[in-house]
Amino acid sequence: FVGHKYRSNETRKDIIDTAYMYVCDYPSLANGKIVKDARGGFAAGHWEVQTLTFTDDNNDLYIVTKKTDAATYGLLRIKSGQTTFDPDYFFDLKDYNVFSNNISQVQKLGDGKVYISPFVIDPANKKIVADLRILVGGGESKTTMNFMENGKLYDIFKTDESKWYVYEYDPAKNSVKRGAEIDPGITQVYHLNKLK
Repeated sequence: FVGHKYRSNETRKDIIDTAYMYVCDYPSLANGKIVKDARGGFAAGHWEVQTLTFTDDNNDLYIVTKKTDAATYGLLRIKSGQTTFDPDYFFDLKDYNVFSNNISQVQKLGDGKVYISPFVIDPANKKIVADLRILVGGGESKTTMNFMENGKLYDIFKTDESKWYVYEYDPAKNSVKRGAEIDPGITQVYHLNKLK
């Protein structure tokens, strides 16, 4: 269980900057305990429907965190089989403009990589693999939810020329392909979903 942040009822501002998790046996829910870590701020995703926790190929659990004062993100980790935050791991993303415009769905891409908009990241090794803004030729990711199908990521970017396109990212080739253009009268694309 991931605990999210608390806000003041009076000021509506954040009043904690610590990530909380409740860890217990499953499915019995026995032996539960609360663990916390303040290195990256609170566990992100309190308002959103997006998934901001994920497991890697080793079943290590990663939690996206956010600092209130600086609006910067990071990653905490609980290693597979452990019940506390890894004291030797914190991937500080403050120097990267992740979630530059919106909180976007974190997508596992396979082969140890994840997409945290607009970057492809190798979380285990704390590396940025690719910046999709560069691959699409400039612009910003403009969705709060993207999706994966057949090993490919689909997301929408608003280019530097203010045109909106759906892009397909192939993690195996580290390449993008531009798809449909969205009507220029649109000012926000909230979700990108497959209908059939």
